[in-house]
Amino acid sequence: MPANFPWNFSLLPVTVMFLHQYKSGIHPLFKALLFGGFSAFVAEPISQMADLYHPVHWNIYIRFLSSYP
Repeated sequence: MPANFPWNFSLLPVTVMFLHQYKSGIHPLFKALLFGGFSAFVAEPISQMADLYHPVHWNIYIRFLSSYP
């Protein structure tokens, strides 16, 4: 089982549903930037500190650019 399994099937959908339901008036691109920034610059370093995974040849900015829902 991959280390990011709990993130992909619990935190990611809940966060996207929260943004969709409670912040429906905000432009979708702004929500995508908000979600991408949160997951790349907050959630990923926390999961690294918790030893959930160890990135190999991975840059945090690549994660930001690839995390749009």
